[in-house]
Amino acid sequence: MLRLAGPVLIVFSLVHAGMTFVLFPEAIAVIVDAGLFGGTRWAFSDMETLAAFWFLAFSWPAFALGLAVDAAHRRMSTVPGARSVGAVLLASIVVSGLVLPVSGLWAFAIPALMLIFGRTGRAVS
Repeated sequence: MLRLAGPVLIVFSLVHAGMTFVLFPEAIAVIVDAGLFGGTRWAFSDMETLAAFWFLAFSWPAFALGLAVDAAHRRMSTVPGARSVGAVLLASIVVSGLVLPVSGLWAFAIPALMLIFGRTGRAVS
């Protein structure tokens, strides 16, 4: 189960980012139009644009975490601190879900639980 946690995180993050473009195409246009430093124009005025921003903002760290977890498992046949990483990911999901319950973040509980409950030790041969 632990060996799949990284790839599952990667896939979920890509789907989460992709859903931003499916669910919020107008909001993406607003964000692109405002530019990198024009975010304050839309930040709190439109909830749909704010939701689109957070969909994208969470996707890339989750993608990077998935790459790191996968690389660690490939290199060491384990993931050091997997339970801690999974607990922090799960806590982030719960806190974010309380603020924005209608989001795709709840799906990330699956790889978080895989990290928490996956076997972390190396196999003895």
